[in-house]
Amino acid sequence: MINLETLLKSDLNRHLTKNEVLRELFDLGPILLLEENTKLSKTQKIERMVQFGEQKKQMNINRSKGRQKKNDHKHSLIELDD
Repeated sequence: MINLETLLKSDLNRHLTKNEVLRELFDLGPILLLEENTKLSKTQKIERMVQFGEQKKQMNINRSKGRQKKNDHKHSLIELDD
């Protein structure tokens, strides 16, 4: 017996976004009309990459600060034990 997962395994997201029967079965609502042919221009891609790059840089800085605080706390506990 073939199950639903096997049938849809090839591209589940596409099936769930385009297949009216599946959308009705899982109560996903009507098919959303997406502009598939809309592609970002080269400048838009660069702007987007810069924006995400800045966000990623800030996240890395914050993560590094958190690690440093954790390490400082561990070292202070070790010094107290000595």
